[in-house]
Amino acid sequence: MRWVNTDPTEVAFVNFVEETSPWALRIAYAFTQGSRDAEDVVQETYFRYWQRLRHTRQPPSRAYLYRALMNNLKSWYRHNRRHILVAQVEKISDVGSDIAVRDAIARLPLAERTAATAVWVLGLDLDSAAHITGLKPNTLRSRLSRARTRLNRWLKED
Repeated sequence: MRWVNTDPTEVAFVNFVEETSPWALRIAYAFTQGSRDAEDVVQETYFRYWQRLRHTRQPPSRAYLYRALMNNLKSWYRHNRRHILVAQVEKISDVGSDIAVRDAIARLPLAERTAATAVWVLGLDLDSAAHITGLKPNTLRSRLSRARTRLNRWLKED
């Protein structure tokens, strides 16, 4: 006998997880610098979100998931920051090297890394990134500008 789920909230959540999990994992891997902990953080985020949805019966929201994921990543970072070895940017002749840029983004302060990840890694436009991160568009632009300045300085060092 095959079990068939008839709970519309659960069906919507399962579809939501299938749709958003690659996106959530990319964000987590970017913030944890490729750590295996990224999958644990994403799983914990979905679990907590499911607990919340069961009680509220609201449809799943990508913006809420992003905020919950960012909060879990911040908690993970606070817990693990003493154990994290920050990757040093390799000295390179080609400033456009993907590895060097990824490593440099991982070294950014959390506020700038959040803005950079939303816009440069995920490819969101400024308005969408501002909405999802909960920032005003001008604040997001300022953080991107500071991040760009840092990255240029780090990547041009010999």
